[in-house]
Amino acid sequence: MKRLLRKNKLFILPTVLCFLIIFTALTIMCVRISINTIISDNIEIWIYATQTVDFFLPLIVCVAYVPCIYILNKKGFAKYASLRSKKVPYMCEQIIRIMVLTGIFVMLAYYIPLCISLCLSPNCLGDNSRIQNYVFGTYMLDYPYLFGIIWCLYKGLVSSVFVLFGCLAVLISNNVFAASLGPFLYCMAENLVTAMLNMPEYSIVTALVLNRLSPNVMHVYNYFIGVLTFVIAWIFILFFFNRGMKAYAKNVY
Repeated sequence: MKRLLRKNKLFILPTVLCFLIIFTALTIMCVRISINTIISDNIEIWIYATQTVDFFLPLIVCVAYVPCIYILNKKGFAKYASLRSKKVPYMCEQIIRIMVLTGIFVMLAYYIPLCISLCLSPNCLGDNSRIQNYVFGTYMLDYPYLFGIIWCLYKGLVSSVFVLFGCLAVLISNNVFAASLGPFLYCMAENLVTAMLNMPEYSIVTALVLNRLSPNVMHVYNYFIGVLTFVIAWIFILFFFNRGMKAYAKNVY
């Protein structure tokens, strides 16, 4: 991670800020939940705390890094204008670095509060635990630290996907505001549509938020369908938007 940050100092500030925002928010919420909420198993503290942060995760990571790609694209254009074939590999390299950084800091920002929550002593203890009824319930209870690593890696991977399409959107549209908000707005719109269709289990929000729905409607594959739908939808969005931009440029010039 240090090597990635050294290669482009533009990424240092957003990486540090994002990590601190997510880590601080989760830690504070874990402490508050342990004090004010009835808890049967300590991992519930972390699960409840992550639900609010998960809602804003696409916005946080894209607002942090999409402007960086916008700046690099503008800054490097004159340098690579005469050698345009070199511009694409350069931008691809920067996006890959951002994706790796996103995956690492999201994983750490989520996993450290999990370890903290497992060490807390809840004020209100409950007897009826429902954790074991969920898809990964057995692993949450029996191997919380191992499960936490795997789940946080998964969350980091999904965050990298958000950043990837946000960065591609800003390169195609040249609109940093729309590109930064795009993945977040898509998640909200898709969540609304799937809820109206009575299929919330196929939403990317459900794939991102652990134990969001009741155990009887959730299966392992539900955690991948939403992400796959997001990728396919954004490929089509960017493809048709790019075609529209090229058609508009031809008509203007």
